[in-house]
Amino acid sequence: MTTAMSETGAVRWHVLSIRDNALDEQLIEAIWGSDHEIELAHVPCGVEGLAYLQTEDRNIPNLILLAWRFQESQMSAAETLAALKADAALRPVPVIVLAGRLTPFQIQELYTNQVACVFEMPIAVEALEVVLRTLKDLWLNSARLPYEQRPSYQSEVSLTDREMKIVRLIAEDLTAKEIGFKLGISVKTVEFHRQSIRKRLGVEGIAGIIRYATRSGLIEA
Repeated sequence: MTTAMSETGAVRWHVLSIRDNALDEQLIEAIWGSDHEIELAHVPCGVEGLAYLQTEDRNIPNLILLAWRFQESQMSAAETLAALKADAALRPVPVIVLAGRLTPFQIQELYTNQVACVFEMPIAVEALEVVLRTLKDLWLNSARLPYEQRPSYQSEVSLTDREMKIVRLIAEDLTAKEIGFKLGISVKTVEFHRQSIRKRLGVEGIAGIIRYATRSGLIEA
């Protein structure tokens, strides 16, 4: 994870970029990161992005830039977006997907998962620079964004609906593969949620999760 921040500390906006394309990220860094009013953080994949956002006292971003294409072993853009919107604290944050050519189904899926907007990025560098500058002017100079007055993210003990379902299935002794199949998500996503659940509850291992499920009445003792 890399962060570009104003040396003067006069930061107005916190922007998180989740992308694994080095050339795109260099352009975003040059156009967005050079602005002293923007703190720009970059992570290469959804799992690292979600982990970054759940770090204690981490600034909640006012805006998130999300790539469409990731390696097959990583969470997809749709899975990352769904995980962001499942968190009550992160749900209001606009997510912009910067993609190549998408099918109508792919676009529909992103908007179903509450993406703020989808931009198909041009191939030519000059045209791409125009798009990035236009986005910056629209979203940071014209639009009003959430969390302009709230400085930090405090992780809460309460779990999301998705995490509660995973806790129940863990307590039923299902494997990550079985949980993924039952919920229609990847094994990588299940593993991320299990790690997030342990961190939020302050427990170690599956046994700690099961104890929480028992105390909370999610399963019978």
